[in-house]
Amino acid sequence: MLAVVGATVSAIRAATYFPDNQRLLPFVVLGLWLVASLVVLIVASRTLHRSPAERSPSLGR
Repeated sequence: MLAVVGATVSAIRAATYFPDNQRLLPFVVLGLWLVASLVVLIVASRTLHRSPAERSPSLGR
């Protein structure tokens, strides 16, 4: 269960049907995917010397 969709479904199902007996693994997987995505975004923006909030030069408004 290392896929985002599988972890999301498991976390929602556990929260809905078993609120008193939640498993930690789906939430850990979602947290790791979130951290990995942010790291990739930061590394890519530093490598390209651009910010995600920066306007594209082609828009020129």
